[in-house]
Amino acid sequence: MPVALHLQVERATLWEILPPYLYIIEQSAIENLHRRAVHDLANDRAELAHLRSNRHLASTDEMRSGPRSRLVNRIYLTEKVMFTNFQTLRGKVAFVTGGSRSIGAAIAKRLAAAGASVALTYNASPERAAQVVAEIEAAGGKAVAIKADAGDPTAMREAVSGAAAQFGGVDILVNNAGMAINGAIDDYRFEDFERMLAVNVTGVFVATQEAVRHMREGGRIIHIGSSMTRYAAFPAASVYTLTKGAITGFNRSLVRDLGPKGITVNTVHPGPTDTDMNPADGPIAPIVCPSIAIGRYAQPAEIASVVAFLAGPDAAFVTGAEIVADGGLTA
Repeated sequence: MPVALHLQVERATLWEILPPYLYIIEQSAIENLHRRAVHDLANDRAELAHLRSNRHLASTDEMRSGPRSRLVNRIYLTEKVMFTNFQTLRGKVAFVTGGSRSIGAAIAKRLAAAGASVALTYNASPERAAQVVAEIEAAGGKAVAIKADAGDPTAMREAVSGAAAQFGGVDILVNNAGMAINGAIDDYRFEDFERMLAVNVTGVFVATQEAVRHMREGGRIIHIGSSMTRYAAFPAASVYTLTKGAITGFNRSLVRDLGPKGITVNTVHPGPTDTDMNPADGPIAPIVCPSIAIGRYAQPAEIASVVAFLAGPDAAFVTGAEIVADGGLTA
């Protein structure tokens, strides 16, 4: 038990003991805050070990004053604040489809920063998936990347079941993997239509079905939809909107199926977000930006924060919801 448990810390000294970032906790920067906290804790523990190896605690008075006392207090309080503010998903297992880049990568890192062990899938970007895993592990988390095409039912089932076997179950499923092939409906290729359905609809069904088989009481299913289901911001996206609209209906019906098992089901509808699929400096941006009330694209971390809320304990009574995070585009 830390010595700090037996010490009385005066309120006036808290500002000197605690690192300043523990007072400025912004959701969009939580990954960096967690990484800094892990780094600072490691340094503090090493310094404390050095002090103890050079000189033993000689008296009770010495324990309550001096550099060692402050160091012990800071370690304890940092750990306590980290647990309260960051580790809301400690002991949980999250499965994130399409977690190697953009919104998916931000979600994987955000859930890991909250304490979850994360399994993420990728298809064509192994290097980026490995980078996400490396960043999570560097911050003290657990993660694994699994190659699985979201449009391949067998691969997706094996990915979910494999992650469940490795981590001992699944608590959180984030159906993030998706693709967009835009084009006018009169000459839209049927092969592209089938591919869009396979990734955006069939992949969601398969991942959900398999995850539920391994999901524990109090589980969370979070779909990534699109604000396009509320407002067609630009032309040639009717097929993409069709697939995302299917997710909306699936979300509502699943609530009735899974509610008795204590599993919540919600959808996040991102608006224009700075991603590989739709970069903030891409050709679509000049069309949609004038309609965004906030006047800019979202950052992936901002969407990830909404997902983290739905995955956490504060959203235990939220189910069947569709949260539109679009900067006021559809207002």
